[in-house]
Amino acid sequence: MRGASQIVLMSRHEDRQQMALESGATAVVAERGEEGIAKVREILGGGADAALECVGTEALLSKPRCASQWGTLRFCRCASLQ
Repeated sequence: MRGASQIVLMSRHEDRQQMALESGATAVVAERGEEGIAKVREILGGGADAALECVGTEALLSKPRCASQWGTLRFCRCASLQ
């Protein structure tokens, strides 16, 4: 994200974590659910101004809560939901 001061990746996959850090991520969060959301908010001092959802699971699409109240959420290559 051009101009971002902090880039936080949420992933449990070590290969993805390493690639993100090498590509400019400033933090990695491996926790899930409420614990993961709390960790992201702690790192950012609140919610994110912008967030990318790149998995596309129904649970994530229905509860995007890492963004701040007025932040922007973008979805990337989401699986089709039935």
